[in-house]
Amino acid sequence: MGHLKQALIKQTEKANHILHLADIAHKQSKILCCCKRCGLQKTYHGENLSKHFSSKLSIYEIGPKIRCKSCGTKNIASKAI
Repeated sequence: MGHLKQALIKQTEKANHILHLADIAHKQSKILCCCKRCGLQKTYHGENLSKHFSSKLSIYEIGPKIRCKSCGTKNIASKAI
């Protein structure tokens, strides 16, 4: 990810109080991930994702790190539920 995009994400997080993976795992919440190409949806537990990814990642940064099992793309949208 480019430096400008990372800076923009951090500014948005500060302004909107974006949840991070550590917050979601602590609250025992889930993350809904939806493939933007084929529409496949999958729900992940925050505790499971925190074992594989950094706890400092925001929920919006998790999506591009997950690969769709149906079509193989990394174009994934994610949100807390």
